[in-house]
Amino acid sequence: RVAVAAMDASLRALPGVETAWSSGVPPSGGGVSFGLFSGSGEGGRQVDAEVDLYAVGPDFFALYGVPLLHGRGFRPGDEPSAAIIGEGLARRLWPGLDPLERSVVTDTESRRVVGVTREIHYPSVDAELDRPEIYQSFTAPGRLVMASVRCRTACPSLGALRAQLLAASPGATVWKAERLDDVYLAQLARPRAVAVIGAGFAAIAAVAAIGGLFCVLTFAVAERRRELGIRAALGAAPSRLGRLVLAEGIGVAVAGLAIGAVGAVALGKTVASLHYGVTIGDLPTWAGVIGSLSLLALAACVRPALEAMRVDLVRLLRHE
Repeated sequence: RVAVAAMDASLRALPGVETAWSSGVPPSGGGVSFGLFSGSGEGGRQVDAEVDLYAVGPDFFALYGVPLLHGRGFRPGDEPSAAIIGEGLARRLWPGLDPLERSVVTDTESRRVVGVTREIHYPSVDAELDRPEIYQSFTAPGRLVMASVRCRTACPSLGALRAQLLAASPGATVWKAERLDDVYLAQLARPRAVAVIGAGFAAIAAVAAIGGLFCVLTFAVAERRRELGIRAALGAAPSRLGRLVLAEGIGVAVAGLAIGAVGAVALGKTVASLHYGVTIGDLPTWAGVIGSLSLLALAACVRPALEAMRVDLVRLLRHE
């Protein structure tokens, strides 16, 4: 504790620097506990969950911008069992009830709830990062501890922060110093790469499908010139011929969209782990995808329809 206090005072002496100490920092530095969590008291529920566990100091919530929604923060002298939990976990354990002064009970321990915070949501497509949180009071135990630093002005370099910590506590070992932005980018790198590759394949498939529709309709119009010429000779207006080809192309596109939608619904649950922020029933997403593909299909049908409208009956008869 003495070493942590000295290092904290040393960091705070730097211009514009704010600090918070903890065991574990978001997005993946906390402990992970999974199993059955029970809410004590009348109306409490039991949930099977995977929870992020953090031991945090009193300045942690303000530094990370995590608002306290109900109850209080940690105070000096709080017993080790005092805990602050995320609002999502509180709703699951005590739906519609006040969780304060109740306990979160597991097989090994019981934590008394003194406050409720807003859940942390990470800018990632990895849904597994969005676990509910339980916070305990940080007591500077003799193990790995973490200092979070935020600057109101320009931040010192990581090397300067490292030197400041070592000067305050020469016996300490600074294991790692890194920017939180870099931690988030590392978390996002793989999901973003998968998303870009998936979008690329989807774009190629859409272009291939629309190109195929265009080629098939163009070939069909070329093969049916005699039929279209006869229709024109019998009094069919050019616009009617264009609508005929356009309707055939749209019919093919609608059939393809219907088959694709059924396949997407059937396979949606299989790839649910790759979804972030959307569900299989997300109507705006469905509308955007179907609308975009419909416009592309319509664009592919326009030129063959115009070609059908330009059939020259005189030239066709001469050719015959």
